[in-house]
Amino acid sequence: MVRQLQDTGKRCSGGQLFYEQCTTRWSIIRLAFTNYNNSQFKAYGDTDCQNYVSQAIWYGLGGRDSSSKDYPMRRDWWANTKGETNTWNWTGTKYFFNWITYNDANEDYGIHGRESKKPNLIEIGDYIYVPGHVMFVTRVDDDNDNSITDYEEIYISAHTNNQKDKNLKALYGGASPDKLGMKFVFIYGNKWNVEEY
Repeated sequence: MVRQLQDTGKRCSGGQLFYEQCTTRWSIIRLAFTNYNNSQFKAYGDTDCQNYVSQAIWYGLGGRDSSSKDYPMRRDWWANTKGETNTWNWTGTKYFFNWITYNDANEDYGIHGRESKKPNLIEIGDYIYVPGHVMFVTRVDDDNDNSITDYEEIYISAHTNNQKDKNLKALYGGASPDKLGMKFVFIYGNKWNVEEY
């Protein structure tokens, strides 16, 4: 059974963190498929995976115009068609991972993400971190109908070694997430302050 999203479904709880806007899963998944190669951003050749994940998250949080550094871009997380940026947070896998998990742990401004070594809560619109590479979750099948995400039920899309809606476990030849150093990252939203822009 494929888990279905509801148009009104959001993944933010108002009491835990204070977001101006929550991650809308439908927006993110639409970007991942309809803008698989988005002309608003420069492609980084053999190192485009984090750029792709950043674009999907940006779009899912409401971003639409990269030329004006549209919300939710910030001075420490942005890019454009020329490939201009002033930090590695947009394009660097480890930098982005460290930035969003720091923001979450410290309730700081910016994108918030929480890591887990287990996939049980992963949803469409989250992402997978493997040292040196990231992939965007575009589908989750609940094959055993238990409402818990299992490793073999996750499908990803990614750039660099371009993949579109591929089974994560099959992609890695069945290797265990622990052996790969894989982390499942839940995107919770964006804490915004116009002064931080």
